[in-house]
Amino acid sequence: MFKYLILFVVIIVVAIVGIFAAGTLMSYLNPAQETIDSINQTKNNITSLLDEKSNLTEELKKYEPGSAEYTNIQNQINSIDKQLDELNKTAENIKTDVENITNNSKDLIGILNN
Repeated sequence: MFKYLILFVVIIVVAIVGIFAAGTLMSYLNPAQETIDSINQTKNNITSLLDEKSNLTEELKKYEPGSAEYTNIQNQINSIDKQLDELNKTAENIKTDVENITNNSKDLIGILNN
């Protein structure tokens, strides 16, 4: 009877440790999913802006430099370039986040292996 009580206590302790480990793992996975979503959104935004810039560049060829249409399109292209610069900064921040998540995951794996 005493053996079963010890076995029961061991099972409870293992279950508690397992729940703690799963909770810790989830705390690392949630930021990872958020980062993946940010990567996808940034990629989509960059792709969209590059397509728009390409279309505007083709449209620009139809007008004479100095004309109102030319200047308007050139201003739109300049605005897109600024947005692309901001998205590149965002991509750098995401890269840093990914590196941090990778390092935290390695730390967690090390803890779980011990």
